[in-house]
Amino acid sequence: MVAESPDHFLIFTDTFASNPGNIQGHCGASETGERFVHVVALGANPHETLSVLMDSCLLDLEPTSRSPEWIAKPDSAGFVGRIILSFERGTQPTAVYYVAPDGAVTRPEIDPNSPKPH
Repeated sequence: MVAESPDHFLIFTDTFASNPGNIQGHCGASETGERFVHVVALGANPHETLSVLMDSCLLDLEPTSRSPEWIAKPDSAGFVGRIILSFERGTQPTAVYYVAPDGAVTRPEIDPNSPKPH
């Protein structure tokens, strides 16, 4: 669990074991798996508003130890916080997703000052 707003949304990660019989097993993913970050809106009809692969040796995604980071800080646009996905140098630029009070999530905002992929 990364964060929650009771009766509004949940933010969590999960890891799926890679199938050792496919190419993912060849890059070590069978040991660590493929990790995703999810946001689920908990309104009258609970539904997923974000599902992003954030750790994968197959796709060369290597998050930093603090990723995903939840910053609970309301802003003037009406968002209640943001999820920051930061990656080890050279793998991917930092991505920021803004979360609304009802669990809706914006498209990623890419930090132009973060490391660029090779």
